[in-house]
Amino acid sequence: RFLSEIVGPGGKIIKAIQSNLDVKLTIPKTDWTPKTMQIGNIAPSVRVGIAGDNPQKVKTAKQVLRDLCDYHHHEVTHPGFCHKEIYVPHEFFHCVIGTRGSEIKHIRGNYRVDVYMPSEESWCTTENVVCVGKPNDVKKAISYIELLMDRDSESREQKYSDELGGDSHGW
Repeated sequence: RFLSEIVGPGGKIIKAIQSNLDVKLTIPKTDWTPKTMQIGNIAPSVRVGIAGDNPQKVKTAKQVLRDLCDYHHHEVTHPGFCHKEIYVPHEFFHCVIGTRGSEIKHIRGNYRVDVYMPSEESWCTTENVVCVGKPNDVKKAISYIELLMDRDSESREQKYSDELGGDSHGW
């Protein structure tokens, strides 16, 4: 499931791991592609082999792979990046995603961060929304997500207070 995270665009991520840690990663060939139709949430699992002369570097490579799968980055592969998780209740997912993905595209484009939403079908290991990018950009994106949830809460309160008799016109 995580092969695309480990390999990266054009093999950039796997090359960074191998060159920075002086290890060799082996991924067995599969006929699976991200566009392959699957039934249910069954994705093929493969074992990634890690080989190297230094046991400490092999251990570090293993941690890098875990961090890539959990948080979509590691200092070895994405220098200067950090991640932050924010709890977003399911009723506020529409705020973060927006109509046809407009809000999440806005966050990704304007704040230069990647936003990962949890779901049952997802391979994210956390129940929180994860923002990944430069520390300052991540902080701004998290603030914006909090603002979106606050705005929605206020509009809901306004809507329901009007419906429950907060209306001064007596309708």
